[in-house]
Amino acid sequence: MNDQWLNERIGVIRELKTPTEHQRALLALFDNPVRRADEERKLAALVKAEKAAVRAQKARANATRVLKEDRLLQRRARDQLAIVRSA
Repeated sequence: MNDQWLNERIGVIRELKTPTEHQRALLALFDNPVRRADEERKLAALVKAEKAAVRAQKARANATRVLKEDRLLQRRARDQLAIVRSA
């Protein structure tokens, strides 16, 4: 497997202080230059899981950002209403 995304992700995983068990297994299989067929299948499954984890992390970040923006708009509306009432 010589995928650019995988090579970049392996670099990111190596820099993590506490990689997950799946990430450690991915590193171990990736670093093994001679893999059997079953190890290739495991590596492919771990890569697929890592890609899904990255997508999930991005989705959580997007959801958090949307909620934060909504709270900010609500706060601004309350503040504006308070200003109008006090005037």
